[in-house]
Amino acid sequence: ELFAIMAGGMASIAGTVLFLYGSILGRTQPDAVAHLLIASILAAPAALVIAFVMVPPELTSREVLAIRSEATGSMDALTRGTLEGAQLLLNIVAMLVVFVALVALVNLVIAPYTLQGALGWLLAPLAWLAGIPWSEARAAGALLLHEPRRGYGAAAWRGIQQLPPACRAVIFASADGSDRLDGDDLEAWTREAQRGAELILGDRVSRAHAREHLKAIQSVGNRLCCVLIELGWGRRFRDMGSLRWIRRAALERLALGDRGFGWNVEMQVRALERGLRVVELPVTYHARTAGESKISGSWRGTARAAAEILRMFWKLHRSRTARDRFDREDQREAAVLERANPARVVEAERGAGREIELVAIAERD
Repeated sequence: ELFAIMAGGMASIAGTVLFLYGSILGRTQPDAVAHLLIASILAAPAALVIAFVMVPPELTSREVLAIRSEATGSMDALTRGTLEGAQLLLNIVAMLVVFVALVALVNLVIAPYTLQGALGWLLAPLAWLAGIPWSEARAAGALLLHEPRRGYGAAAWRGIQQLPPACRAVIFASADGSDRLDGDDLEAWTREAQRGAELILGDRVSRAHAREHLKAIQSVGNRLCCVLIELGWGRRFRDMGSLRWIRRAALERLALGDRGFGWNVEMQVRALERGLRVVELPVTYHARTAGESKISGSWRGTARAAAEILRMFWKLHRSRTARDRFDREDQREAAVLERANPARVVEAERGAGREIELVAIAERD
């Protein structure tokens, strides 16, 4: 019974950790606390089963385990619990500090080598299997991250969770060898970035030899998405490819929430809504050198991706419709106020214009 209690406690989440995870994940994962609570509830019966399998209960045992509390009353118990919880939180913080210090100590001991470099060697074969040239596999292995959820959005979201402070822009690309920036293309992308572009999209359909590597279902899906964006937001894109460059500040402003196959659609639509400077540049698209597409590789994957993309369009359309409705209501209220007191409306517009000007200055800073 004691072992079952211990297994159940380890399978669930502590209150301090629940609060910590909820505050961190709440900005990117809606209802993060609810997900963690549900996971703990689902894990409880599984923990009991595993505990009974590992240590079968002795049905003939007559021993009684007496657990006595040192607390003298309810307030004493509450105080003791609070102190123990604070001590646990400090222990967690101390463990993180010690872990970081331990990595630094190991790097100091094995200098001029580093622990990151050793992990890079260990993970280099995995990077090579993902389509990265062996000459670059070691560096990629040190940066390789794992995301168990399938989907381009989940992998892209995972990759931006540990960006170093000095990072000013992010490049998203498929790791199957199809997305590459050749010499001339790299120079063109660099020029547009220097000219102030905030989002650069790779266009695979403008070059005939690049279109040859696109499957029919990919071409149809691209055209459909581009047409829907044009109908809803007035901008006609040529492609919805995975190769794209975006400034870090712009990416944070977009606050993307999709974790599936609607990542690219949400990024381009949100960029239009936020007024970002978006540029499309032709790129050479190559045949896949590793892996199998989760979208065009099977009819089931295609159907699932199509459903998620259409659901994302519906979500974006609803949010825009709601904003338009609020704008119309504001305009009607302004018209009513103007008929009632024109001088007050003029003064209100001046104040609102000043607030907008201050917000614009803050965003530029």
